Amino acid sequence: MCYYVVIYFINYFLKEQLLLSWVLSAIIVVVSFIFIERPQGYNMYDYTYFKWVFFFLFLLLGAIIGKSQKTITYHFSLDLLKLMSCILIYYAILIGSKKITGMEDVQIMSLIPLLGITFYFYKIAKSAPLKKLFYNKWGGIFIKVIGGLCLEIYLVQFVLFTGAWNHYFPLNLVGMFLVILACAYILRCTSRLFSQTFKEQSFNWPAVFSIY
Repeated sequence: MCYYVVIYFINYFLKEQLLLSWVLSAIIVVVSFIFIERPQGYNMYDYTYFKWVFFFLFLLLGAIIGKSQKTITYHFSLDLLKLMSCILIYYAILIGSKKITGMEDVQIMSLIPLLGITFYFYKIAKSAPLKKLFYNKWGGIFIKVIGGLCLEIYLVQFVLFTGAWNHYFPLNLVGMFLVILACAYILRCTSRLFSQTFKEQSFNWPAVFSIY
C-alpha cells in the first residue's frame, strides 16, 4: 500500500519525469543498502525488509515501459539472448557473493541483471512468436493457466520448497513445479468457493473449478 502512496505523488508531480524518479529511487536503494545492518551470510532476497525497498524499482520500471510501448522495438532472437545473458549474470553474482568470503556486498549489483530479466522477458512476451504461441490452442491454455495462478503460486511456493528431492535433479525441478501448480490450483478453487459462499446467487461450480 505504501507503494501506491509514493506512486500517487510521482504521478502528480513527476509524471513526465519517470526516468528521473527511477534514478532517485535507485540512489535511495543503494544508500539504504549501505547503511542497513547486514550480518554475515546476509541475503537481500531473503525474508528482509530491504527487499520492499528495491521492489519499488520494478514497479517504476513497469510504469516507464507502459509509457514507452510505442517506441520499444522487438527482436525475438536478440532479446532472448539478452534475457539469457541477464539470467547468467544474475546467478553468477548471487553465487559469487555467497561462495566468496567478504563478497556479500556485491549482491546489490544483481539488481541490474534482474531488472534486465524483467525488461527482456516483457519484450519476449510481446514478440510475434509468443503472440502466435498464445493464440495456439494448447500453448494458449498453458499460458492462461500459469497466468491465472500467479498469485496462488506466489503464496504457496515458500512452504513447499524442499531440498529433499535434490538427488533427483533435474527431475526434481519438474516435480516441484507440478506440486506447486497443483497446490496453487487447490488454493484458488478454495478461495473461489469461499467467496461464493457469501453471495446470494447459487454456487457457480464451473467457475469454482475453472482452470483459468
